[in-house]
Amino acid sequence: MKTKLHHVLKKTLLVTSLFLTFFQSYGLKYGIGAINKNIDFFEVKWKKSNLKLPQKSIEGKVTDQSNAPLIGVTVIIKGTSKGTTTDFDGKFRLNTKEGDVLLFSYLGYGDVELTVDSRIFYDVKMSPSAEELDGVEIFSTGYQKISEERATGSFAKINTKVLERKIDQSIIGKIAGEAPGVQFDPFIQEKNNIGLVIRGRSSINATTEPLVVVDGFAIPGGFGTINPNDVETITILKDAAATSIWGIRAANGVIVITTKKGENNSKLAVNLSVNSSVTLKQDIFEAPYADPSTQVDYQIGLFNFEQYSQQRNLFDGSLNEFSLYQTNAVRETLLRLQRGDIDIATADGRIEALRNNDGREEYSRLFLRQKLWNQYNLSVSSGSEKYNFNSSLVYNQNKGEIVKDKSDQFILNVVGNYKFTDKLQARFSSNISQTKSEFGISTGPVDYLINYPVFERIVDDNGNYLPMRGGVNIESSQLAQRQGYPYPWTFNLKQESDNMDNTSTTTDIRIQTGLNYEILKGLKIDLSYQYLWSSYFGRNLLNENRFTTRNLVNYFAQVDETGQVIETPVPVGSLLDTSTRSTTDNTFRGQLNYSTSFKDGLHNIDAIAGYEVRKQISEFNRDRKFGYNDQSLIFTQPNFNTLYSSPIFGGQRLISSNSRLTYTENRFLSYYVNGAYNFDKRYTISGSMRLDDTNLFGASEEFRNIPLFSVGLKWNITKENFFNSTFFNNLNLRATFGSGGNVDRNTSPFLVARQGRDQGSFLNNYLTISNPPNPTLRLEKTKTLNLGLDFSMANSRIYGSVEFYNRNSEDLLARRNISPTYGLSSSFLNVAELYNRGIDIDLGLRIIDTKDFKFDTRILYSQNKNEITSIDESNPGEIFLFTQYDANSFVVGDPVDNFYSFRYAGLDEQGNPSFFNEDNDIIEVGGDIGAIEALKSEGSRSPTRTGSLTNTFTYKNLSLRVLTVYSGGNRFRFERNYDPRFFQNNVYSDYVSRWQQPGDELLTDVPRLTSPNETQTPLYLYLNESDRNTDDASYIRLSQVNLSYQFPETLTKKLSMNSFTVSLQADNLKVWNFNKWDVDPVSRTIPIPPTFTLNLTTTF
Repeated sequence: MKTKLHHVLKKTLLVTSLFLTFFQSYGLKYGIGAINKNIDFFEVKWKKSNLKLPQKSIEGKVTDQSNAPLIGVTVIIKGTSKGTTTDFDGKFRLNTKEGDVLLFSYLGYGDVELTVDSRIFYDVKMSPSAEELDGVEIFSTGYQKISEERATGSFAKINTKVLERKIDQSIIGKIAGEAPGVQFDPFIQEKNNIGLVIRGRSSINATTEPLVVVDGFAIPGGFGTINPNDVETITILKDAAATSIWGIRAANGVIVITTKKGENNSKLAVNLSVNSSVTLKQDIFEAPYADPSTQVDYQIGLFNFEQYSQQRNLFDGSLNEFSLYQTNAVRETLLRLQRGDIDIATADGRIEALRNNDGREEYSRLFLRQKLWNQYNLSVSSGSEKYNFNSSLVYNQNKGEIVKDKSDQFILNVVGNYKFTDKLQARFSSNISQTKSEFGISTGPVDYLINYPVFERIVDDNGNYLPMRGGVNIESSQLAQRQGYPYPWTFNLKQESDNMDNTSTTTDIRIQTGLNYEILKGLKIDLSYQYLWSSYFGRNLLNENRFTTRNLVNYFAQVDETGQVIETPVPVGSLLDTSTRSTTDNTFRGQLNYSTSFKDGLHNIDAIAGYEVRKQISEFNRDRKFGYNDQSLIFTQPNFNTLYSSPIFGGQRLISSNSRLTYTENRFLSYYVNGAYNFDKRYTISGSMRLDDTNLFGASEEFRNIPLFSVGLKWNITKENFFNSTFFNNLNLRATFGSGGNVDRNTSPFLVARQGRDQGSFLNNYLTISNPPNPTLRLEKTKTLNLGLDFSMANSRIYGSVEFYNRNSEDLLARRNISPTYGLSSSFLNVAELYNRGIDIDLGLRIIDTKDFKFDTRILYSQNKNEITSIDESNPGEIFLFTQYDANSFVVGDPVDNFYSFRYAGLDEQGNPSFFNEDNDIIEVGGDIGAIEALKSEGSRSPTRTGSLTNTFTYKNLSLRVLTVYSGGNRFRFERNYDPRFFQNNVYSDYVSRWQQPGDELLTDVPRLTSPNETQTPLYLYLNESDRNTDDASYIRLSQVNLSYQFPETLTKKLSMNSFTVSLQADNLKVWNFNKWDVDPVSRTIPIPPTFTLNLTTTF
């Protein structure tokens, strides 16, 4: 047996050969280790029945260079056959005496020797060896740790080395481009605060947000409270076998974050790092809008249509809704010329002056700046025989790209472990985060270009505010004040910015604690608890210079028969808007952990079983104080129960209190079991089951406590006797199948109604049913089949994995028509179905591996296709619901985020855009398109193919890492609005290429200038949402370049440092687009500016 096993190991160069746990009750008979670069078999003659105890017992822990525990390290007393192996925590215990030499051996790592002295605890670090095989990964599910050799599910792990190398304030930036099947999707952020999608979408209307787990517990709200410097590893769970343990919250995948811990018997270690980052200012001139002179020509052309010659939007000496508001300067000049207020020379002078204005430069100078981020991080760790701790404090200082946007964040993290006895250990962690933010104007550069003419100035040469679109014109405003209206009525962006006083404070507290007790050898009970408290307070003071305040007071002013103001129902003074939100979340878990091996490691069993109860309470309160004085804190509330007439606009209105109060309570109860059996390190079978109950489901027992399950198989082919290839170091086949769930919190099994008030004379209160009772409301279920192949070959110079998956989702919530007798025409019901299919590829190449120079390449590629297989299509709705780029219109056979376009047929001989109908005939001018068959199905807005290429070059202490990402398989719309009804808007730069005379339709696809009153106006609505404006959204982005240098130890020791590293990083350096406009499909309007970061890290 001994000779045969030795022969198999030598021939197959096994990647993993671990003895996980050895029990004295069975004795230790055989061991396998990598000694002196050879895989050798040795006999260990230590048995409980005849063991002669040495003089002392020692303990220790074996870790890799990133402090991750190594499982199954062989520890023997050199020159003897006595020894043991490390357990799941990398710990070992051995009877020995002073002077003995311990030999530590582990496949994939170089041997370590140490001499036993007076210490009783030893901290041993092992380093990978180029000549040895790769080390064994440890995956964390949040409930347990699983070694790679026994993991049947789909895991992607980002280790400490990568996390420490990438410089980013966000965990998202650390993940980007580092895990197959994980992508950032900007189109789903309204339903996904994180913005990350794992293997496509598993729901239609519910959240697509993956579950975030930190140190064993799920946390809401994403990554904002996590210090990235504290993260040791990130494990992404992708298939049912990996995620099913998390039940109804895991259908979208799970991101498991493990934070750094202290080490027993370790000296005080101090780590200090500083990051300083600058993002270049956005270049507003890169936006595809015409220059001011062209914009002036556009406005003149619009005015010359007969329909625009009326004296509308020009002050006529009275206050009325037709001449009240500010019009653009070109149109105002032409109206005044037409009315005779100015002569032609004055008009020409004004027009010429407008051509020379450039609001883009002024906006950029007044409101845009470089984005800055500074981070200061301090961490301290230490440990004794009984305890260890790790604590950190980080300060993030941010200045946003908009003037006055800034935030300051502190995160304090403390983690500790204490060993009462060898059987009883306790752990504790606390995380406190506070972010204080200030906000500038919400009008970003793209909003400015859409809404404000670029030929108008914002302030004059003396810095005085000039009237802008959005407010009342200056003459009407002056007349209103003469008639007693309290405030000027004009609007100006700079005035808004100068008077911004909008702040928020967010505080989060997370406390985790637990006890672990070994009941019997191999059987432990673990009790754990998490408390979360989150508080948000927002304060927005709109003083008397803010347009919102001035407009509200003036709007409700009451006048007499002469037009003089006699009452201001909205009190004069500031408005104070406040909002508070608090959330408490309590989770308790009781869990049994069982791990054993017998027959000299031939059989291995790992299992957990547990119970979990969780309660979450959220409260929200929004309030507005009127007539507020920020010095005296006095305010006066108006009468919210009186209808006030509007002398200018007509009709009657109530003053809105702008108040809201909500209370939400959710409860969860769960039972779960998970286990795995491994035979001879060749075959592994795993299984899990979980029952979840919650008040979010209907009352019917039929739809409660639905079991979610998984089963998995793994075959380590390289362990087989018949497999004697010297080329393959590792070859595993995996297969899993199971179910997961998703809960949509936007609907309810109970009747939900919203209260309103009639604006009529009687002011009747009424209820509107927003959610009819649904006793059949149930879990959205997803079933996943995953097939995987893991490989390592050529002495581990080539390694990676390939995975195929098929994911079917059913009972998805979708809107369905119901009988009007219920009071509603439609409701969200569990009626839709969806499938996802895809492939994930992870390939690593160790191209050059010498003592001084190393070159590694890693290639990731993922492909996903989803399709709606069942949904109610009885009432498709308006045709424009399908063509809107961000619409949620669902059709069987389409991807979830599919969008449609009108089919463009070019310009006709009059320069009008033309389109095909469902019969492929070109519709006549003034015609209409009403059938979905006339539209073109464009495909997915979200990428269906993603990938990355990472090249790492290391020369001695200098390292260069280059990350390039790819995204494709989707379409995007680059809208260019030629609809003349929006005459205040800026026109795109291709306006100069418009149709102007017959025959131009052969040279251009930009339509002629037209009036908003002409019958062909619907054609311009079609044009904006036509396939003329859609193209391939694929791109390749040079995402990140990182250059780092670690100073030699000889130098750092002179400076009393253990290490000192300097890093420079550049992000978003270049993008290659594959569309006809060469536009970045992510930003679409203004290119994403590059970011440059400097990092200094030292340890003491």
